[in-house]
Amino acid sequence: MTTSTLEESSDEDFARVRSTLERYRQHVQELITQKQSKPDMVAYKELGPQLTPSPDRHGHLPGIRVGDSFNSRGEMAILGLHRQILRGIFMPPKTLTVGAYAIVLSGVYTDDEDQGDCFWYTGEGGLGNNGQQVKDQEFTNGNLALRRSFEQKTPVRVFRGSKVKGALKYTYEGLYKVMEVKREVSKQGWLLESLKGRPGLLIQDISRGVEPRVPVPVFNEVNALVMDPDFEYISDYVWADGLDQDPLLIKVIAEEDHRMRSHTMYFLHEGCGIAFNAWMRQADQRWYQRAQECAHEYEWAASVTAQSPMNLMTPLESYNEEGLLLLTESCGIHECGGVNCTSSTCMRNMQVTQGIKMPLEIFMTKQKGWGVRCAEAVPSGTFVCSYVGELMTEAAASGLEQGADHYLFSLDFFMYLFKELHLRGFDGLEREVPAHRVPPHPALPFPVALMEASYRDSTSHVGGMGPTASTSHVGGMGPTASTSHVGGMGPTASTSHVGGMGPTASTSHVGGMGPTASTSHVGGMGPTASTSHVGGMGPTASTSHVGVLNDFRPLLTVNAEKRGNIARFINHSCNGNLAIQGVFARQARSVVLYYIGLFAVRDIPAMTELTYDYGYQIQGGKGERGMLCNCGEPACRGSLL
Repeated sequence: MTTSTLEESSDEDFARVRSTLERYRQHVQELITQKQSKPDMVAYKELGPQLTPSPDRHGHLPGIRVGDSFNSRGEMAILGLHRQILRGIFMPPKTLTVGAYAIVLSGVYTDDEDQGDCFWYTGEGGLGNNGQQVKDQEFTNGNLALRRSFEQKTPVRVFRGSKVKGALKYTYEGLYKVMEVKREVSKQGWLLESLKGRPGLLIQDISRGVEPRVPVPVFNEVNALVMDPDFEYISDYVWADGLDQDPLLIKVIAEEDHRMRSHTMYFLHEGCGIAFNAWMRQADQRWYQRAQECAHEYEWAASVTAQSPMNLMTPLESYNEEGLLLLTESCGIHECGGVNCTSSTCMRNMQVTQGIKMPLEIFMTKQKGWGVRCAEAVPSGTFVCSYVGELMTEAAASGLEQGADHYLFSLDFFMYLFKELHLRGFDGLEREVPAHRVPPHPALPFPVALMEASYRDSTSHVGGMGPTASTSHVGGMGPTASTSHVGGMGPTASTSHVGGMGPTASTSHVGGMGPTASTSHVGGMGPTASTSHVGGMGPTASTSHVGVLNDFRPLLTVNAEKRGNIARFINHSCNGNLAIQGVFARQARSVVLYYIGLFAVRDIPAMTELTYDYGYQIQGGKGERGMLCNCGEPACRGSLL
């Protein structure tokens, strides 16, 4: 099936349309002079084989703009817009396995209902010679084609007929999405086939099949802006040019992968997140037993044993039976990825791995540029998407020009956890979470040459590694490379309650199922100082290498300006309905390269804009330029900084 978008029209396309119309109109006038009956139909029959583009296609046709007007159905036919002059529905001629190409709204049926932002269109058939309905309609021919449009989510060109100074004109209204198809009794008592259409569809699927489960349509019902033609939709990481060949980077990533494999006991679990959770739960039980033994001696132990042990244990599954996230975890969620992960439980533990499932849409907002919404209601805890783009070093990202840095997403999700750990020391965090849950700290410092390297934009793909982490993108409002957003978590080790609801140690159970606040700990360190070594950094604050950590910067940043996925278009809100969560999945399973999933923090009605709190922090006193917030929330902070 061939489709087209507005961006694909060239000057040659517009010139071809003008030339075709001029030739067609001239021939119609010649036939009128010859007193030929039905001159428009005859002209189309004679010139169609030479002038009408082939094959028929869905979507916008090159050289045609929304709002263009035509003097007759014949003009629409000669341009290939709607080639069935005597019918309201333009459908495939031989097979009805694909959807309709176009329809004409002409007001013939009394049950047509135009609601402005959408309309109900009555199908074809059943009219008598007097224009009245005389029999039921059936799901055949054009009606069946429109049902196929609904089932396959293919766009339909819509033309509206109206009289202008006594002459009938047909105006191209653009692409519509068929939202609903039904059969009901008409005002005259006959069964009619009706469909509900929604306007403003610019692109049927901006991913062009890259998202295998669902298309990603683009709507604009607000203005004449179209999508940036230079933007390329990707569903996974790509490397900045030359970065994937850098021996220092290859070495660092390999080392961090090895450290994470040791932490997760990969040789025992072989990449199974469920098995890892079970092993972690056993460690939790031993930790709780040790706390009971020394509760009379240590304050942290007394605090731990005052709570129910079940509220402190690692859940065996991160997602419930519906695939909803149970609770946030600042130490990261481990999804399944082993060769033996074929059970239904393991498959359920691959929400980020499996990618986008919800029918997300990009749409033009009234004040904030492009935004994202979902055509269906989004239950709390649902995985929405991950942030994807080009991987570059933090140094290269900080060197981008102003305006080119609006869509940066720094991989610093775990950096704040480690900073807080060493600022407060193990004793300051041990009552919040045991040390064995904390992922291994990077082997700092990173090579200076790597941290100061600069790379160009890129084309080489990272095999199988998906999205990213915290961000510096402002959805069109534009921060600088010197600002960094931490996904609503703030610079503390505490978890961010799935939705940027604050940096406290308590968790909000995103799917409405999780444990109590005491289980959402972020990075606390274990039962005793002697067992609290994290990544070799030592058991107490006195051995925390503060000098190194104060100079610590994340290794990688994601740039989605020119290449990215739908997350690039999600706007900020001071009361976002999404939250970010670090997830270890696929091949991205270390604290320097991992996924950031965006999850619903509450039930979200269909067609509601999806947002999250960018949570920007000023770094190094740079980049303090105004970034006004347009979220419209009652408690809006007024600024993104």
